[in-house]
Amino acid sequence: MRRLADATTADAQRERTCEDGTFNYLPEIVANDSCDEFPFAATYEGGTPGALCADIVPLLEDGGWQIYEANPDKPVTGTEKCVRGHVPNEQNTGAGGELGRFVQAQRVLDLEKYWMYLVP
Repeated sequence: MRRLADATTADAQRERTCEDGTFNYLPEIVANDSCDEFPFAATYEGGTPGALCADIVPLLEDGGWQIYEANPDKPVTGTEKCVRGHVPNEQNTGAGGELGRFVQAQRVLDLEKYWMYLVP
């Protein structure tokens, strides 16, 4: 991914992905539900229109993460250009804070590439 340092543009990208009117909050399933987008809004790869995203609900069950489709009328195909996760707002803002601390601590500049690894 490539870091997008302009906060105003990142906010606009987040809005394009999460606040386009196609994200249906699920407070009955996820307490304090929020939209967590990937690719991140603070990257040049972010900002895909939300209607093109897979909508998922990640839930911790029996010590492992399970991923569920958030909307049975919009099945996840695996070919979507982005993902919108239903996550508690506290976790969403916490993860965003970690990304911000990472780019500051590592001095990741605007347009600079960085890798993200998922550790099981």
